[in-house]
Amino acid sequence: MCFLLPFCLKVFQIRLKMSEQEAKCCRVSDLLDAEIAPETISTIVGVTKRTVRNIRAAKKEGGGNGLKRSEDFLESLKAKIEDDPTMSMRRLADYFDVD
Repeated sequence: MCFLLPFCLKVFQIRLKMSEQEAKCCRVSDLLDAEIAPETISTIVGVTKRTVRNIRAAKKEGGGNGLKRSEDFLESLKAKIEDDPTMSMRRLADYFDVD
């Protein structure tokens, strides 16, 4: 038996656990993708209509955190990582002027 098996199982269990809030957010997102009416979604999932609207707005913005996620940004980030894979996340954030 592999001595890492208990550790691997513990990591796998942690990744499978999701908070109730995250699960509801994912469910709302999936229902929005299925083009279900927001009123129906709020009834099914048990959240307010405002929450559904907030999640829908966040999906339109690409995350809702105000993060830079344009295609140009992602391509330049990938290129920079490929050029120097040892560069730290902090240096990358400073380079791209990201908080």
